[in-house]
Order: sequence, then C-alpha cells, then structure tokens
Amino acid sequence: MHIGIFDPYLETLGGGERYMLTAASCLLKKHDVSLFWDDPVILKRQFERFHIDLSGIRVVPNLFGKTTSLIERLRLTRQYDAILFLTDGSIPIVGARNLILHFQQPIPHPPRSWFHRLKKSRVAAVIVNSNFTKGFIDSGYRVNSFVLYPPVSEDFGTVQIKEPLILSIGRFHPFKKHEVLIKAFTAYGSSFSGYKLVIAGGLLPQDSAYFHSLVKSIKGTGVTLMPNVSQETLKQLLSKAKLYWHAAGYGEREHIHPERFEHFGIAPVEAMASSVVPIVYNGGGLKEIITHGIDGFYWQTVSELVEITKTLIENPKALNKLSNESRKRSDRFSEANFCKELSTILVLVVS
Repeated sequence: MHIGIFDPYLETLGGGERYMLTAASCLLKKHDVSLFWDDPVILKRQFERFHIDLSGIRVVPNLFGKTTSLIERLRLTRQYDAILFLTDGSIPIVGARNLILHFQQPIPHPPRSWFHRLKKSRVAAVIVNSNFTKGFIDSGYRVNSFVLYPPVSEDFGTVQIKEPLILSIGRFHPFKKHEVLIKAFTAYGSSFSGYKLVIAGGLLPQDSAYFHSLVKSIKGTGVTLMPNVSQETLKQLLSKAKLYWHAAGYGEREHIHPERFEHFGIAPVEAMASSVVPIVYNGGGLKEIITHGIDGFYWQTVSELVEITKTLIENPKALNKLSNESRKRSDRFSEANFCKELSTILVLVVS
C-alpha cells in the first residue's frame, strides 16, 4: 500500500513525533511510505535525536499547509491508500481512501458544527495513545478508537551500577509540577540517605520564566536541573538512577483539565526499561503503565510520595525486586509490539 504520514509538529521532535516516526519505520517494512514535510533535512535531525531507521521513506511536499489549495490537496492525496494524520482535534479533507487520525491527548470539547460532522464521516479510523485519551476522544467524537501505546525506544534499557539517585524527566513546563518534587525533596531530602534529585527535560523559550523560578528554588539543595540534555545523557542518567519521580496532574481535576495530566507517560516507561522504580502521581494514563506495589507505586499526596520513597530506600531487597519487575513490565511497550499492533489495526481498517 501507499501510505502518507503527517505530523504538524514534526519540527519539535517531541514524544508525539517519535511515535509517528516509529510508525513510519514499522510501515516501511511492507509498504511504500511518504512523509509530508517541506524540508528533507528533518530525516537527519530525527536520526540524530531518535536514531529511527527511515531508510526508503520519501519526503514529499507538505500538502496540509496554507499554500496548498483544497482542490490540489484532494487531487494529490488520491494516490494514497491511507493517510495517518496526527491531529490537535482538527480533521483534514483528503482524497485518500482511508484517513486515520491519531490523538496524542484528550480533546474534551470538540467542534459540533455540521462541517465538522461532514469531515468526521470521512475518517476511517482513530488511534489514541492510551485508554485515558480514548475515554475523552470516544465520548467527544463519538467513535470507537484503537488504543496503540507508544513504544519505548530500544536505545533504553542499559543498566550500570546504580547510584543513590532519584530522577525525573519531563519538559520544563508548569503542567509537569516540578516545583512539587523540589519542595518534597528539599523538605525531606535529609532523610533520603544521601540521595540526589535530578530533573531533566526539554526547555522551550516560552517556558523560561517557569524554569528560572525553579532555578531560584533549588539554591543550597541537592537538586540539579538539566535542560535540553541529549538522548545519550538521558540514557546515562536512567542507567544510574534507582528511583523515578513524576508529578504531572498533581492538584488538578481530570474531568475539567485532562490535558494537564500525563496522557500516557513514555518517560516512566523508559525508566522502567532501565530498571528504575517509578513513583508517579495517581492520575491520567500513568495508571495503565504501573501496577501499584508490583512494579512501581502511585502517590496521591506529597507525604505519600515521601513515605514510599523512604520505605524503598530503607529496604534494598524490596527495591531490587521492584526494579526487576519494572523492567519486565516495560517489555509490554516494546517497539516490536507497537509494530505488530499497528499492522493489525491497518489490516482491520483498510481491508
């Protein structure tokens, strides 16, 4: 089949982009795949960041920009058997026989216009990244979407001698609630037996004020902030860390602001693949990854986060067992499973 793939945020090379490019890599094994983007250099950039093999993919002009008329897009997209389109809630009009939408986040209030309903009638299938996202998309768009969990990169999984390190990974953005983790550590870190807290993640210019507020709050503490680190550095940190903290969703209400929760949580899965025990806020898609007390823990209050952490540090045998179980659990989210499940969905949709 001839399959086209479009991600409007491809230039950012974030988690959603890795998802779409991994899907492209999977499909290339059996299909002719085109990537809608105006700059072929994106292939070099993604390889430097993600190391995804896209040998054989064709980069073709972006037909979804303002410079392409609707008539021209309809004409040019008729050659495709299917188009996989990462959406922010909008639905494009294409000539392809099968339009497959992918949602990376819940959209609690989609449009209700007759034009929106007309465009939705042309959608062959919807793919979402978690059951958490599915609940909102199915209700709002009145569909029955497929859940296809994001894959953990095969680059992760290296384990070195573990150090007394608590790690948190996530873009420096208020939704990630890094300040909650910093306050917890600075208030109780002295009882964590020499542990350090490292928070690493991407930093965009629009989030600089938030980042600088965090910098001010860590002076004189055992907390280190590492913005815009390389993939190799993240791998090194994960290979050494024993515990993983995550706070997205804390203090928020799911039914009102689902976008403020972790829609899936690939960083915790990467931690688990590296034998790091996750201690994550009890909300959003994180509950689909971890089995409480078996391969990680949920926390609801800061005191619970602190108490769970102290208990694990004081019981190295229990920590080691959980570490082994977390690594086993991460296998569920392998690239091999991702490719197999995507292929199954494609057969169901296109056949």
